[in-house]
Amino acid sequence: MAAKVVLITGCSAGGIGFSLAEAFAAQGCKVYATARNVDRTKGFTHPNIDTLSLDVKSDEDVRRVVDTIIEREGKIDIVVNNAGVGCHGPLLELPLDVIRDAYETNVLSILRVSKAAFPHMASRKQGLFINISSITGSYPTPWSGGYASTKAAVTSISQTLQMECRPFNINVMLVAPGGIKSNIASNYASKFSLAPTTLYARFLPNIVERIAVSQGSGSMPTDVFASRVVNEALAKTPRFYLSIGASTTLYKIFAWLPRLFVLNFLWERFSRKLPSTSCHDINLDEIRKQLPRLDESLYELNEEEEAFYKQQTGIQDDEELKRHIIAVQTEAYVVVGNDAFKAVADGYPLENVVASDLYQGFWDAGLKLFKRTPETYPVPFIAGDVFDHANLEPVPVFTAASPPTTPRPVLKDLTSLNPLRGHLSAIHASAFFHLFQEDKQLELARALACLLSSEPGSMIFGQHGGLPEKGFRAMSTSTHQMFCHSPDSWRELWDGVIFEKGTVRVDADIVSSGRGDTMQRLYPDVKWYRLNWSVTRL
Repeated sequence: MAAKVVLITGCSAGGIGFSLAEAFAAQGCKVYATARNVDRTKGFTHPNIDTLSLDVKSDEDVRRVVDTIIEREGKIDIVVNNAGVGCHGPLLELPLDVIRDAYETNVLSILRVSKAAFPHMASRKQGLFINISSITGSYPTPWSGGYASTKAAVTSISQTLQMECRPFNINVMLVAPGGIKSNIASNYASKFSLAPTTLYARFLPNIVERIAVSQGSGSMPTDVFASRVVNEALAKTPRFYLSIGASTTLYKIFAWLPRLFVLNFLWERFSRKLPSTSCHDINLDEIRKQLPRLDESLYELNEEEEAFYKQQTGIQDDEELKRHIIAVQTEAYVVVGNDAFKAVADGYPLENVVASDLYQGFWDAGLKLFKRTPETYPVPFIAGDVFDHANLEPVPVFTAASPPTTPRPVLKDLTSLNPLRGHLSAIHASAFFHLFQEDKQLELARALACLLSSEPGSMIFGQHGGLPEKGFRAMSTSTHQMFCHSPDSWRELWDGVIFEKGTVRVDADIVSSGRGDTMQRLYPDVKWYRLNWSVTRL
């Protein structure tokens, strides 16, 4: 099969485009790496890469490059619209010329290059446009409004092209990176300054921090990012949406929170000096006063829940219990720990329990809810992102023939989930999987599976959003589409993909929510189903 021909814009050394060119070439593609100043593309090591000068803001230049590639190769299979510039600073003080340049480079160039290649791709009934957006295209932050608005436009354009290119069998892939190591931030920071008449002088340190935030210690190396994108692009059916890099998990969680809450969170994050940009160190007290008021009409406990909370808190009066629960939730907004407390209440040994979630503050709120302290309830809590390999790096599932070689860890000494791999007898994961799209649910399942002991009877179980037939549920108050497994697809995932077929029993059933269900009340025009499930090793 003839090698695919790839055109990539914005390939200056040190950037994402440069690494994408190397990664495509390593997969046997013929790559045309372009940049306005071709001297800045020096350093390529692969012979399959040719460089061409290209100003993506010039119609004539774009036509010249596209015609040149087609004349040389006879085709263009993939166009990667990667060229981009920063546009940071207080939005109302950004010079309009700077904003226009950002739109020309980040947005209009995508249309310009795609329009030039489209007739050729349409005539061949095949092709792929890859548009590089950003997670800030979904949720802007202070001091990045100009840049974020261009990426929001890229997202909208890509979604439209995904539909309008279907008649010609042309695929579209929207890539929304989080923090990726590149030179875009340093390039912009080197020429950024506030206007002499600025009203935002006291925020200068925050603005500078925001410009550089994507280059923090947790940012994904550019070559790792490029390899992931290329692997997806060269798949038989390229996926439409890919979001990887630092902070992408946090942004996926944002999709399930009230937008005003998220905006308040981001304002507090980038308007005050914080001790760390790490998710472990975010202080939820910083945003407490900015939270939207909780809707107390959604408060509802069934008989079993009411008895449990009364037993755990010692509060027997119904109204006092309601005030206590609402007060804790109002203060913390997100509370975890209910399931860990329930497991212990049902007889599971406290000394064998460990809990984990994204932020320490969530667990602290759980302790407050149940009127405990770390001393009176010494369950270890591990704050971390389950998709962060420093916290949990997936390995092949353990079996009786290949048990873990590490000893059972001392739970109180844990700083990540990695030492627990192969040692857990039971894993509870509820209201979690449906936060992610299908590929990330697969990745999450692999991560949890490697934690499970090979002993027969060890299990993973939980509950989350599902559908009678595998597919997407659109949420009426959000642009987010929830991917939901069906009982059949959930069984197929665990028995045959995650675990060797026949080595686990998977129980899964769909329950239709009633009118009183909280999610049904939040989304009255959406039929809500819960998938109850368990995976037990045989």
